[in-house]
Amino acid sequence: KVSLLACIDQMPYPAGWTNTPEAIKQSGAELARAGCDGTARICVIELVTDGEPNLGPTNALNPTQLETLSLQHATTEKGKGTIINAVGVGTSTGLTSGFLGSVASTPAGSHSARIDDYDNLNRHAMQVSKTCGLDTAINCDILPVDTVFVVDQSGSIGATNFAKLKEYLLKRISLIPFSNAAGPRVAILGFSTEVTLYCDMRFDKASLLTCIDSVPYVAGWTNTPEAITQAGAELTRANCGASRTCVIDLITDGEPNLGPGNALDPTQLEAESQQRAATEKGSGRVINAVGLGTSKGLTASFLSSLASTPTASHWARIDDYDNLELYAVKVAKNCGVSTATPCAQLPVDTVFAVDQSPSIGAANFAKLKAYLVQRVNLIPFSDGTGPRVAVLGFAGTVTLHCDMRFDKASLLNCIDQMPYTGSGTNTPEAIKQAGAELTRANCDPATRICLIELVTDGEPNLGPSHSLNPTQLEALTLQYATTEKGKRTIINAVGLGTSTGLQARFLSGVASAPSQDHWARIDDYDNLEVYASKVARTCGLTTGVDCDILPVDTVFALDQSGSIGAANFAKLKAYVAARINLIPFSSATGPRVAILGFHTTVAVHCDMRSDKVSLLACIDQMPYPAGWTNTPEAIKQSGAELARAGCDGVARICLIELVTDG
Repeated sequence: KVSLLACIDQMPYPAGWTNTPEAIKQSGAELARAGCDGTARICVIELVTDGEPNLGPTNALNPTQLETLSLQHATTEKGKGTIINAVGVGTSTGLTSGFLGSVASTPAGSHSARIDDYDNLNRHAMQVSKTCGLDTAINCDILPVDTVFVVDQSGSIGATNFAKLKEYLLKRISLIPFSNAAGPRVAILGFSTEVTLYCDMRFDKASLLTCIDSVPYVAGWTNTPEAITQAGAELTRANCGASRTCVIDLITDGEPNLGPGNALDPTQLEAESQQRAATEKGSGRVINAVGLGTSKGLTASFLSSLASTPTASHWARIDDYDNLELYAVKVAKNCGVSTATPCAQLPVDTVFAVDQSPSIGAANFAKLKAYLVQRVNLIPFSDGTGPRVAVLGFAGTVTLHCDMRFDKASLLNCIDQMPYTGSGTNTPEAIKQAGAELTRANCDPATRICLIELVTDGEPNLGPSHSLNPTQLEALTLQYATTEKGKRTIINAVGLGTSTGLQARFLSGVASAPSQDHWARIDDYDNLEVYASKVARTCGLTTGVDCDILPVDTVFALDQSGSIGAANFAKLKAYVAARINLIPFSSATGPRVAILGFHTTVAVHCDMRSDKVSLLACIDQMPYPAGWTNTPEAIKQSGAELARAGCDGVARICLIELVTDG
């Protein structure tokens, strides 16, 4: 540390141009020289820059070409397993978020940042220091992580499903690249009425697999609280401390229950489980809670209350035991699950840009059209304020077959009449024309979500006689995609078939950040139907959609009780004022807010509205009456205000934000 600090202190400021591509290349060379291979160690490049790449007017490459070269070098480094964090500093309009996001690793939302004011750099340093600037979804296989699998053996599971549960554990273990005691380690604990540690913490894959194979199915009740405590005890015994990630993976099929003769009923056992989970999480342990089967007693609220935050990434419900193997593969790298906003509540305009090139073949093109029909059938069209769709086809040329509309019948008829003709794959022009259709249809990212879904089976290619070869067409595609993403358009890139020319790096480069949520590879056209069902609920979007363009009604329910104190209540009002100031209100179809205060009694101080000025005045006039804390009535009255304002949870998103100190 001393020599590093001295080295930084002596760094000169030579000024000059901005050779970003060479900086990335040389950073990778230093990682290689230092023996960072991305397997035993995590290799990170943190690029901090204030502008676009630029080597001056006399250089052979202009800024756009240097951007492309930067992306090429970044792709090379990321292909070696290196993580790139891209930090833009200052207010240069030439340095776009699209460029930073493309340089950064996926998900780009966690690996790129824009800091307008240099005085805020210190805050950024504090923000990223805890994780060395790494995203929490870093591959578990290169982290020193200790996991205790806590497996339900109760009678409600049944012998057949318990066998499937053991197969899941075998799959999870087989996917972990154990090395030595410094890398990943695993323990296995089973629970029914009693709790048993079957495999203590170890990194020997063979012995773990043997141990799992010998775990019996004992039936009995469901002693969840004790299972959590014993899992924590095993982590402690195995010396899982500050230098390691300590994980409890709880897998259960029902609510805690120790039978009618026990002093605690299921509700009390749930509370005890939550208390013990809170103790473990308070000790720095991560808890993943996985619910199996269809028991109504095992509620989402209970599972999420056990799970670590963000809870959406740390709990899951798997209704069918046959889906366990799929889940194992999904979470093998980052143990992540997510939820999403329903498509019906999103003002989203989608242009489907569909490949019609000869390499697809007539039979597969028919399947591709069937996919479009299914996607359109699953969209809950209403009027011009809700979802709209356009369909564009491309081969050597690009044709807009259906302009932007919300009439399902005419869209289905339009898709049915799409021909299968043409030669070549003009991907860059398809993206450009898709963006043009969004513009023509007045898709304004300030009030609507603008989306391009590119569906293609191969690399861009316009034949041997064209002036641009496939590599140059790829670069042009990325350039056009960057332009559209710079307008806040979201791009989903779907690769079809098995062409080796259509590479993951190209699809992810085209896709929006985080790219892992915005690109997919579907090897078999027969799997398109499954993909359609998967993405239909969210219009193909992730949870990262900006709330400011959603029709969302929020009731802030603010604690005014005596324990807060006048000084802190003033800070609470300042918080709500800051929240209000950050919402881009437009009209009654956009975001709206109401303010409610509670102590011994409850009062609505500002009814639901979209007028920022009156909301701020209302907050300013809120009194501090002190009193007790009537939380249940506050929640009830918040719901009543949402109902009164016509928030039905279908056309609008209804939200209560409860802020309380006790």
